[in-house]
Amino acid sequence: MQTRILLLTLTLTLGINMMATGEPLHAQCRVIWLFGIPCQDIYVSLVNQIKAWRGMSGCMSVGQRCLYELVSATPFHIAAKHTNRQWTSKEDLNFHLVATEESVCRVTVKCSAANISFHNDEAVIT
Repeated sequence: MQTRILLLTLTLTLGINMMATGEPLHAQCRVIWLFGIPCQDIYVSLVNQIKAWRGMSGCMSVGQRCLYELVSATPFHIAAKHTNRQWTSKEDLNFHLVATEESVCRVTVKCSAANISFHNDEAVIT
């Protein structure tokens, strides 16, 4: 019984301390898409879109269609970074492309971001 009380006390203390520090949150996501087109077409489209959203011009409209950086690209893996337009966070994006059947491509996207200062991110990848 005393062990449970001690663990509860420690958990609450750590939780309150973390909330009181005001440290930014860390965000992660994982998305799986299945496309009825070859992975090569997906690869070319993703790389071209990341390059098109490289500069600041997309920041003038609504959303986060700007400040993307292509880190590396092979037909099976694309790595990119995205800085949100308020410059408060930088996200790492990793796309893994695998042909599951003829003309079917499975794309797994993993992203992580540090230094999140708000939760109203309108990032869109189309």
